[in-house]
Amino acid sequence: MLRAVLFDLDDTLLDRQASLALFVSRQAHERLGLPGARARRYVDRFLELDDHGRHWIKAVYRSLYEELPLGAWTPEQLLADYERHLPACSLPKDGALGALEAIQSMGLQLGLVSNGKAALQERKLRAIGIAPLFDARVFPGAVGRRKPDRAIFHFACARLNRPPNQCVFVGDNPRTDIDGAVSAGLHSVYLPVHQGERCARADAHCTRLRDLPAVIAAMQSPGAGRRARGRVPAALER
Repeated sequence: MLRAVLFDLDDTLLDRQASLALFVSRQAHERLGLPGARARRYVDRFLELDDHGRHWIKAVYRSLYEELPLGAWTPEQLLADYERHLPACSLPKDGALGALEAIQSMGLQLGLVSNGKAALQERKLRAIGIAPLFDARVFPGAVGRRKPDRAIFHFACARLNRPPNQCVFVGDNPRTDIDGAVSAGLHSVYLPVHQGERCARADAHCTRLRDLPAVIAAMQSPGAGRRARGRVPAALER
């Protein structure tokens, strides 16, 4: 029986790409003072270098500094500006708040495990209004480990006073979220960023957060046990 649902943050509950695009546009226009065409080039190149979070932001700014004329701004100043102003641009994924509240109403605890810096991620959570819903929020600084290391998942389960087999982890990254959770003994739900993406190791797939409570309820049903990897009831596949 499931007792807790743990979540990733970026690209799972928070629309990272939309949030980042909004911030970078504001940085280009308001802080760097770039004119129209140059601002668009800055935004496009930033998002290209970031590649959906696959590269460190520090490296992205270093590359931008080397490629584009940015006036007196240094990569370090740009990074500091990012950490200061990004949370204010945070946008939730569609259906995030409703899904969390519905799952909580099912009597399940809520947890969060993110690889981001604690202070920055906490500010994002407050900006999108979901911080108070979690019974535990875990970041690498508290554990000395990052996803997919099983230690950070075990730490989060312990914070909720639940064994891993009573917890399910919901995330968008097949390696850090799903592989990490499965190796730590948790159940898992894959929430892909792009429609049609699959993850063979996940216990279930869910393409829209508004459908997640039904997916969790199906995993809760008597005799469900650990479902065949990647399978959910057909009615929940959208």
